[in-house]
Amino acid sequence: AEVVDYLRAKGHVQAAKDVVKAFSQPPKKWASAPSTKTLGVETRLVQGHAPQPDPYGAANMPVYVTATFQQASATEFGDFDYTRSGNPTRTALQSAVADAEGCNHCLAFSTGMAALAAVVRLCSSGDEVLLSDDSYGGTYRLLAKGAKEAGVSVKYVAMDGPDGPARLERAFTDRVKLVMVESPTNPMQRVCDLRGLSAVCRKHNALLEVDNTLMSPLLQKPLALGAD
Repeated sequence: AEVVDYLRAKGHVQAAKDVVKAFSQPPKKWASAPSTKTLGVETRLVQGHAPQPDPYGAANMPVYVTATFQQASATEFGDFDYTRSGNPTRTALQSAVADAEGCNHCLAFSTGMAALAAVVRLCSSGDEVLLSDDSYGGTYRLLAKGAKEAGVSVKYVAMDGPDGPARLERAFTDRVKLVMVESPTNPMQRVCDLRGLSAVCRKHNALLEVDNTLMSPLLQKPLALGAD
C-alpha cells in the first residue's frame, strides 16, 4: 500500500495500477515450471515440496509453528485445522522424504524410536520378530522389554554378510511376522544383503523393516532393495 501511495503521489498512476494488479493475482503455481523429473534429487528436496498455492510465493518451505489454522467458515474447512492432525511444514517434510526414498507416501515421527515403536505395533500377541543381533541399543530395549510384555517373542539373528539370508531362512518359523535389520549395522558397521533378506521374507510372507539411519535415502534406498 505504501508503494502504491508513493507512486500515485509522484504522478505515476499507471505504475500504481500495475502494482495493484500484480499483487491482486495469486502467484503462479510451480506446476508451470519445468517438470521436476528433469531436476536432481538435491534440487527437488531444497525447493520442490512447498504446498501450493503459497499466498506469498515462498521459494522455500516456511516453518509453521501455529497450533491452529483459521477456517473459511463453520462448515467449510481448509487443508489444515490443528497442527496435531496436520501441518504444512510436516506435510512438506513427508513429501520430501517420500521423494528421496522413491515412494508415494511417508509418515514423519518426532523421534526414530517413535517410528520403530509404530512398526513393532504391526505385530500381535503370539507373533515373533526376528531382529539383527547387531542393532541399535534403543531397538534392542524396545523389543526386549516392550514387545515381550505385549506377548510378542523376539529372536536374534546374525543377518550380515553373504550368509545372512541363509541364517535368516533357518531362523524362520510360522509365527514370524516381522524382520528388523540395519545396514550398515550400529555399532559394528556390518553390511547386510538387503535383496537376499527381502527374498527370504517374501517367501515366508513376513515384513522386512530396514533402519537406514547410517546411509540416508540419498545413499541407499531400502524400498528399491525389497524392504517394506
